[in-house]
Amino acid sequence: SSDCSSFGRSPLAIDSQAAIQAQKQWTVSKQPLQFETGDHAASSLQMYNTGNYLRVVAPAGQGSLLGSFKYKGSILPVVYLDIHVPGEHTIDGESSSAEVQLVHLPTSGPAVAVALRLHESGDSSSSHGNSWVSSILSVLPAANTHVVVETQSVKKLHPALSRGDAARYFRYDGTLTRAPCREAEWLVLQEPGTITSHQLSMLRAALPQAPSRSTPFSNPSSFIGVGIQELPAAHQADEKLAVDILATSHAQPSKGNNAQLRRVHMDT
Repeated sequence: SSDCSSFGRSPLAIDSQAAIQAQKQWTVSKQPLQFETGDHAASSLQMYNTGNYLRVVAPAGQGSLLGSFKYKGSILPVVYLDIHVPGEHTIDGESSSAEVQLVHLPTSGPAVAVALRLHESGDSSSSHGNSWVSSILSVLPAANTHVVVETQSVKKLHPALSRGDAARYFRYDGTLTRAPCREAEWLVLQEPGTITSHQLSMLRAALPQAPSRSTPFSNPSSFIGVGIQELPAAHQADEKLAVDILATSHAQPSKGNNAQLRRVHMDT
């Protein structure tokens, strides 16, 4: 299965108070998570509908079409993004209506993923909704198919991307939640974006196998952590990603260590 839940590590039910207590055990370098998205539309993207979630993939070697983020001194291009309805991570028991996961996938070693939670807004129309989501709604592929799409800049997806930085986020070591089930360093933004009820209903209709509610893992011991594991610099994306997206055999991460979580409050 393309679901990575058998490892019991991601997604996570984040307890902010436990994360704050865990943070006190570490010396934290307080630097904001920075985003570079550009203003241009992104073309030649492949959008896959698995029936459970959507995946938008940049052409091999062109991860910058989906933007990039700077983390621990490295510029990490987004190789693909996944769209989940409802959202997968929770914060203090609060789930989100949708979640977009920006994934940097090096050729080897852990992935780095940024989770952007989207809350449902009161506006039911699509004209005043999330403009990036609107740009994909007219071309949503049927379940188990894919299409080539052009989207607006991902800058339109979330306030942090538009602004270019995120000052508050939660970090933990887990796995990607969908194939490839690789070890991953997760950065879950505290600040939510928005999506309208109309946009949500269209996404739900396109994803007949999506779960009705989020079921993240909760493990208090995961907050007893270790120091930061430095990641390698960005590498070229795996060119087989697009053709292997629905494969059922993937590299298996270790089950040995629980996810390590901390909340990082950045100085601006």
